[in-house]
Amino acid sequence: YHAMAAGADGRIYLFGGNTNGGALLNDTWVFDTGTLSWSQVPVDGPSPRRWHAMAAGGDGRIHLFGGSDTSGYLGDTWALDPATPRWIRLPAGSPPARSSHAMAAGADGRVYLFGGRDSRDTLGDTWVLDPSAATWTILHPAPSPSVRWGHAMAATGDGRLLLFGGDNPDGNLNDTWVFETPT
Repeated sequence: YHAMAAGADGRIYLFGGNTNGGALLNDTWVFDTGTLSWSQVPVDGPSPRRWHAMAAGGDGRIHLFGGSDTSGYLGDTWALDPATPRWIRLPAGSPPARSSHAMAAGADGRVYLFGGRDSRDTLGDTWVLDPSAATWTILHPAPSPSVRWGHAMAATGDGRLLLFGGDNPDGNLNDTWVFETPT
């Protein structure tokens, strides 16, 4: 239940999750695609969590939002600067706390978030993070996918985001959605 994101530096970053015994983790790892090896990044960062999401923004940082821990759902936003490396907590004003959501970066360098669930509901909202201003804004695209959690989202490289599957209160979903981001 960890999250991963590809950085602008060509490396893959991994944060958190839980052990087979259920203990929550808050360690940061990097996969070097040149040497095909993992190394732990000795850095303090977000609290231990699972079911969070990460995506690389146009600012060269890896952005993390939400997830859950033993006390409930989380609504904090963090950015990892691979150059330092250092996690920085971004200011408040984020989407409501949630887990099992998906995030991906658009061609415009902004980070998009969709869905997930919180303590009461399955969510179907769309948010965008402007990394340069460290601000979240809710979007209201129409049409929009149905509420869901556990889905996947990825950038296609041509300004579009692809969202697939997930679950909702009615069961498993097997649909594909395309979202056009500004270029």
